[in-house]
Amino acid sequence: MVSNLRYYQRRAAEERIAAARSVTPQAREWHSKLAQDFAARAEACSAHAVSA
Repeated sequence: MVSNLRYYQRRAAEERIAAARSVTPQAREWHSKLAQDFAARAEACSAHAVSA
């Protein structure tokens, strides 16, 4: 089973790639937003792991 941290990091990376490959500005914005959301979740997981 993949940890939440690794899952969120992987999804953030995938969304960054999708944003870079997007044809339309709307798709680029959406994938960038998703990448930021997943990166924030990964940061929250890593902060939680350090404090525990």
